[in-house]
Amino acid sequence: MVNEIRQRKLKKYTTSEKTKIAKTFRDQLKEIYDPEKCIKSLQNIIKSLLATQGYINLEISKFISPYMIGEALLLLNRKSSHGLDGIDIYHRMKRGIRVCKAISKRIRKGKYAHAPYKIIEFAKDLSDPSRTRKIGVFSTTEKVVQSLLKAILEPIYEPLFLPNSFAYRPGKSPYKALEYLSERLKSRDYRYCIKIDIKKYFDSIDHEPLLRILEEKVKSPEILSYVEAFLKSSKLEKNQFIENSRGTPQGSVLGPLLSNIYLHEILDKPVTVEFPEIQFVRFADDIVFFSTTKDEAFKLLRFVVGNLKKYNLGISDKIRKLLFDLDKDEIHFLGYTISKTDNGIKITPNEMRIIERCEKYLNIFYETISKYKDHSVIDLREYKQEDIPVTVRNVNIFFQIDRFKSAIQQYRNQITDESNILTNKLKDVLVELKQFLFSNITNRRRIWDVIHYYENRMYK
Repeated sequence: MVNEIRQRKLKKYTTSEKTKIAKTFRDQLKEIYDPEKCIKSLQNIIKSLLATQGYINLEISKFISPYMIGEALLLLNRKSSHGLDGIDIYHRMKRGIRVCKAISKRIRKGKYAHAPYKIIEFAKDLSDPSRTRKIGVFSTTEKVVQSLLKAILEPIYEPLFLPNSFAYRPGKSPYKALEYLSERLKSRDYRYCIKIDIKKYFDSIDHEPLLRILEEKVKSPEILSYVEAFLKSSKLEKNQFIENSRGTPQGSVLGPLLSNIYLHEILDKPVTVEFPEIQFVRFADDIVFFSTTKDEAFKLLRFVVGNLKKYNLGISDKIRKLLFDLDKDEIHFLGYTISKTDNGIKITPNEMRIIERCEKYLNIFYETISKYKDHSVIDLREYKQEDIPVTVRNVNIFFQIDRFKSAIQQYRNQITDESNILTNKLKDVLVELKQFLFSNITNRRRIWDVIHYYENRMYK
């Protein structure tokens, strides 16, 4: 019986089945719509409380409804992995409103307990296996509850975040951060830059200071207890359950928002108050500060390092230089190079980063084509990705070209277009790709299919 249940949980649905399941679930959800107990109404109540008293003290158990659970389920990333229970989003939707009623009932009765999550570790860069990142993989039910907590906290803190805080926020992409920085650096003659990357930031957040920060705006013991339980929930790592004494897991729905709240309070606000003339941009835990004088830059550096130390945070070991003189140095930030010219500060794409990404995918193309030959160039585009096994997608050149485009997408903007760096490198990749194809593939029609696909995807 256990095996039958496990197999049912791990069943993989086709794209058409997933579409049908999601549509059926939406239709069922409409039937129980409650305008007084939906996420929007809850957020309106939160905004009203903030406007009148400056904090919230509502009991979440009184507002939760099956409809709200269904909304939170639909907000989740459909491609995310299942957790330790083996049940993904579509299996939850397949159960229909029953699962929404069950989860909301547990929350209303105060019986919901955060489930353990598993840790997966993968290489940040395939060329350097020693550099790894740990990601938490949560159950669908857990992600639903985290989504609700995020829906509660976001309207409280999003209006408080500074305009120079980017990452994990709506409309705050890396390119938007660079646009903002480019505009701000025009205001004065900024010569000195401090660049920091906080060491293992997500894993190093102390729970107690974070909870104290939340208590200033969230006076509800119920909400705070859910957040604390999320932070301290146990994790399965290397076949061993470990209690989470520090940090907020990467890969969670709620973690990124909590990480932004924490740095907003312990770094963004203090720096803005103490150094009002400083310009800075924070993208998650990567930060650049700009100063007009060396003396001010040193004072700022001491302040930042000292403030981080108060909260048991430090600068990443991989950062060998913290203070830069723009009259002599270039700064690399978010894949771009910041330099000083006679006409002011210039931000251009980091040529070496573009070259590294292109070389990385060129090696992938070569290894795939040389190993799998004609099998690597079978055109599977007429099929939906979800219907093709991952093992097949990983050795198919069409899907690898798609991944290549995603990898260099951040460089497709006005700054890059004006420099022609990316365009020229993409042409170089195509020249070598053609050589790989004609040396290893016997089917000439498929070769030209790949070449035309590359040209259409990478140049448009």
